[in-house]
Amino acid sequence: MKCKRLRYAISMALTSLLVATQVTPLALAQTESVPPESETVQQQQEATYPVGVEVRNIEGTRTEQVGISLTDEEGNIYDGGYNENSQWLTGSSLPEGQYYIELTPPEGTTSQINNTAPQFAVATETPNVYSIDVNEENLGGLSTVYGAFELVNKPVSETYRVGAEVRGLDGTRTSDVGITVYDENSTVYGGGYNEYAQWLTTNELPEGLYYIELTTPEGTTSQISTTTNQSAVPTETPNLYTIELNEETLGNLTSVYGAFELIETAPVEQTFRLGAEVRGLDGRRTSDVGITVWDANEMYYDGTYNEYLQWLTNDELPEGEYFITLTPPEGFSTEINLSTDQYAMETNTPNVYSIFLSEDNLGSSSAIYAAFNLVEAPAETYQLGVEVRGLDGTRTDEVGITVADVDGVTFEGEYNEYLQWLTTEELPAGQYSITLDTPEGTVSTINETTNQYAIPADETNVYNIILNEENLGNNSSIYGAFNLVEAPAETYQLGVEVRGLDGTRSDEAGITVTDADGVVFEGEYNEYLQWLTSEELSEGNYTITLDTPEGTVSEINDTTNQYAVATDEDDVYTIELNDENLGSSSAVYGAFRLVDEPLPNPDTFTLGVEVRGLNDRRTDEVGVTVTNNDGDEFTGSYNEYLQWLTDDELPEGVYVITLDTPEGTVSEINETTNQYAVATDEDDVYTIELNEDNLGSSSAVYGAFRLVDAPIPNPNTFTLGVEVRGLNDRRTDEVGVTVTNNDGDEFTGSYNEYLQWLTDDELLEGTYVITLDTPEGTVSEINDTTDQYAVATDEDDVYTIELNEENLGSSSAIYGAFRLIESDENGGGGSESSDESDGSESSDESSDDESNDESNGSDESEDESDDDGNVIVVQDDDILPTTGESNTMIITVVAIGLLAVGGLLLYRRKRS
Repeated sequence: MKCKRLRYAISMALTSLLVATQVTPLALAQTESVPPESETVQQQQEATYPVGVEVRNIEGTRTEQVGISLTDEEGNIYDGGYNENSQWLTGSSLPEGQYYIELTPPEGTTSQINNTAPQFAVATETPNVYSIDVNEENLGGLSTVYGAFELVNKPVSETYRVGAEVRGLDGTRTSDVGITVYDENSTVYGGGYNEYAQWLTTNELPEGLYYIELTTPEGTTSQISTTTNQSAVPTETPNLYTIELNEETLGNLTSVYGAFELIETAPVEQTFRLGAEVRGLDGRRTSDVGITVWDANEMYYDGTYNEYLQWLTNDELPEGEYFITLTPPEGFSTEINLSTDQYAMETNTPNVYSIFLSEDNLGSSSAIYAAFNLVEAPAETYQLGVEVRGLDGTRTDEVGITVADVDGVTFEGEYNEYLQWLTTEELPAGQYSITLDTPEGTVSTINETTNQYAIPADETNVYNIILNEENLGNNSSIYGAFNLVEAPAETYQLGVEVRGLDGTRSDEAGITVTDADGVVFEGEYNEYLQWLTSEELSEGNYTITLDTPEGTVSEINDTTNQYAVATDEDDVYTIELNDENLGSSSAVYGAFRLVDEPLPNPDTFTLGVEVRGLNDRRTDEVGVTVTNNDGDEFTGSYNEYLQWLTDDELPEGVYVITLDTPEGTVSEINETTNQYAVATDEDDVYTIELNEDNLGSSSAVYGAFRLVDAPIPNPNTFTLGVEVRGLNDRRTDEVGVTVTNNDGDEFTGSYNEYLQWLTDDELLEGTYVITLDTPEGTVSEINDTTDQYAVATDEDDVYTIELNEENLGSSSAIYGAFRLIESDENGGGGSESSDESDGSESSDESSDDESNDESNGSDESEDESDDDGNVIVVQDDDILPTTGESNTMIITVVAIGLLAVGGLLLYRRKRS
């Protein structure tokens, strides 16, 4: 061990005293050092210095859990140890020179320089190895030359070699270019050219971002070579490039390459500094105005105010046109200050100016200036509008909208009838943020297909928008327009754990996992008897069905963290896959245990109904009525899983399920699940059999349905229906039905199994005639106890009916409803006897229906008389006799007429 005396008069005894009194070398460094005994003695001694090392752990406190080795350039090792302050110090001082500190950190960690403390260690290419120069300058006023480090978690990364290839002006590879590779901590990594004139790092480097700096021959510079696969990216600094080391950039190569080519350098371009000066209302310079400088390519240039309140760009800029955007305080605008030499020019946008940097404008100044004055801004206000289109491309109001200014003040608004969201009040000019609360599973993007002025911020669904005259244009509001898109789906592994009757994990239960669409996902048990899906699944709700050993059923194991939820079916559970349920686990688990199967009650059953809406999700918006064959109704209600269940168990037998569906929908059997409902001929009416076979292993016998759009009837054609009830008030098919139109065309039809007569084909809109052929001894009349649209005529058993959209309503046909009644003794049953009935009979029939008084046959068949009281017989052309009977009829009429006249004359003579 090499040992030299300290250049200061500190003996080893004093060092022991310092340790005993807990005076650290850092504390000693703050005291005045002892002067040397004399100039001659100092010159005769070789300068030596103690070396100290301080390491802080991940929590930021000093630690002694790090092994420390100190060597010189020849490999000699120098002893040392930790003091009571957890600082490692050499046992003796060392001669001036370069030394190496090697740290052995705890497993899982590595070290790096702690730049928050005064220290002089420098990182090398080898992890945890640092060099330190021990000399007077680094000692400074301290008692020890220190290296300070901190522990960080050791990154787990692959390693890669960096390669660089440069082609000269003649297009061939060259090794005349100096190459330096370093990382973000400025650690330089050595390398060299191989026989193929390719430069490679000596060692492989960890994954990450690195810099390649080229030193090109005079008169040349470099650029990326686009003729080969390479991964370097240019920076703003000439001949400086970044390169990312990762699996993707490596590809199938042995090194991650940057490829470059030399080009001749262009003539040196003249550059200028751009300055801006703003004076407030008091005429004095102010720094309260934000200043942004950018060029025609939208490249932005930083700058700051100096002590004279003049804003200057940090770097000199090439000759050319630039733009200055001023952000004045609220309530102010800017204008050019014409009272001083300046070179800004106005643009069409308020507070935006152009300026040209050139030799002429520079003159003898150090910068080319733009000068401005603050003025009070006109109080312009604007209405802010937001339009969002859903996944189907149409406007939607299902998105929550929050508008706030730069101070976080929010402004209210609402959707109008056109589904455009507008602020309730107009807002002052300036920048605002729009935050969208989109429906689950969606995010928003800018709608580029329309005029809008929102700009995306760094957060999802957050945008900025500028309210000003330019963006308003000739519109009434300044709009931000957006589209909803499907959010990228998170994926999760689903796990299932089943414990047997003995409480230990078991793989004897079959497991089926499905999504809402019935898609099945495979999986298998691992060595820990945990069942896991073979692939990760998208976020959402899934169903777990267990096939348990005979004599057992499953239940939730609530003694462990799990997220399955029981359903009304035995061994069927739902589970939600999302970030919250995943937590810090590798999978979202459902945990179960087997129990002995309870004996089901064989005599009574719960009846269940499940209805899925148009979106194929369960819904409770459908009314459910359950009755038996006697018409007794059984109550029930929806549970939390949106399944309707009877309140009480019902005896074995057949029941009727009637669904009251939302307007515009009808129901149908859902064949994609186990269910036992059977459709009837009536919409939304089903039968279901409750028995042991249908119950199976479930807790209820289910009818499963789904809603579909109600069929839209043909608006031009209609089915005509006739229903006749007999003397016993039950439907009958013993009545003949004839349907004709006004042209006499007859339309066929037949009775269905419900004893309703329906036309074989749909008929066009219009008026039709229904003629009934009733059984002998009966006639028909309107049955006004039900919805029907037939209208009685003056003839028995003959009716008219109007076929149109209004009369159809929501029915499948337009009905005429009738009932049979006994005819009087002079009348006959059916349409044939109605022709023979006289006026009095017609009057009797019509008296039963007060609403048809005007149409009874008696009123229309009364004879008319002239002014003298003579009877005038009116003969209807429709009942004229046939040609064969004409002579007899004429003689009969004449005879009757003569008798009538004779009788009248006798009557008058008697009265006179």
